[in-house]
Amino acid sequence: PVHEELRPIWDKVVLSNHHDFITGTSPDRIWLAEQRPLLREAEQVVDGTIAGALATARAAVGLVPGIAPRWRRIGSRIEVTTAHYGLVIDEQVGGCIVSWRAWPDGEELLAGPANDLVAYRDSGGLWRLGHEFRGGTFRELCRASTAPASVGAVLKGDLLEIEIASSLCDRRFLRRLWLRGDSPIVRLQITGAAARRRTITCRFPTRLAASALTMNVPGGVVTRPQHKLYRPTFWPARSFVHWRDRDHGGGVAAFLGGPACAALTEQGTVEWLVLRHAPRERAFGCLPILAHPASGTDPQEAVFDYAVLLTPRGDYRENRLPQRVRRALRAAMFPPRAQDLDDLANSVVVTDHDDVLVSALKPASHGEGLIVRLRNYARAETVGVRCAGRPVRVARLCDALERDLAELTVTQGRVHVPLPGAIATLRLLF
Repeated sequence: PVHEELRPIWDKVVLSNHHDFITGTSPDRIWLAEQRPLLREAEQVVDGTIAGALATARAAVGLVPGIAPRWRRIGSRIEVTTAHYGLVIDEQVGGCIVSWRAWPDGEELLAGPANDLVAYRDSGGLWRLGHEFRGGTFRELCRASTAPASVGAVLKGDLLEIEIASSLCDRRFLRRLWLRGDSPIVRLQITGAAARRRTITCRFPTRLAASALTMNVPGGVVTRPQHKLYRPTFWPARSFVHWRDRDHGGGVAAFLGGPACAALTEQGTVEWLVLRHAPRERAFGCLPILAHPASGTDPQEAVFDYAVLLTPRGDYRENRLPQRVRRALRAAMFPPRAQDLDDLANSVVVTDHDDVLVSALKPASHGEGLIVRLRNYARAETVGVRCAGRPVRVARLCDALERDLAELTVTQGRVHVPLPGAIATLRLLF
């Protein structure tokens, strides 16, 4: 079974939960000699498991073809049209998106080049950006949109792949976009390496009259003001940020592949951090900051996955952003035209409430049965859960350590689940 294949590597990776591993505060020698080999070994095992699961899914289910977007190249521009939007990418403007219109009204959304890369000189470190302490620096140096880029596009079945090679402060960066004709979500990716004491952001200027950011955080969803203490104020988010026009209610959602950090730098303009190489906080170019002892380097090339969705009138609930962010970001785990394994898994156990999602599904590590974790985005008090094709015989409410807490009522295969909060864990027996 797959979970038996993954168990040995899981037992190793679980060691990565402590402070100095996740936050990157270990010395470089520890990262290079111990931590990176461990993570690479884990990635190789998981990649092999995913490849096997994709082959099985392809043989059992097949790949349902979608609708290809319409596109054409006119001079330095690539124009793309789908059922949901029309956008234009211009080589002469650094390969940035220079026009984005949502159908059916077709009004221009952008106030400047979008998907633009911006490099900042950053004297910050692990805990603070350079402008968040006296004597520090966080200053814009250059933008990708100021120099021409090389842009290529190829249609692969129902998927249009656009590749943009550009320069930013004498460093090469690669941006990719994947577009489908039947999806309103545009999937994107940035590959590159930040120079020492540089932070790279992705800028998305819009015409929206927006003065706040809504984002998910561990435990819920919050709305942040444009500025607090610092200008710009970069807010930590879990996986999505949403900004809306205060008059007509339409907006934009960015799904960020983490660690996510976004700022509403001007009205309607949002930037999110994609790459950072900030060894340690330094004031006035030389003074270390007290109580900020951690230091380290990050010169390696990295990949940042994200996606963008133009939202009609409504807030994050009405636009179902918690559900959509899962689909957009998990797509980065699989090849662009591969079967969505998470969709298949979620079709096994389903809920009768659109805003209560199955966030995890696994064989029990302790005891018998199937462990199901639910995520409640709607403050629902109860939900019904079913297993497709297999009637549930017994169900129990568990804690995160898979310890049974209470028996649950099962009626004709439907489990009646009281939701104690944002997260609930179940044990299902068949």
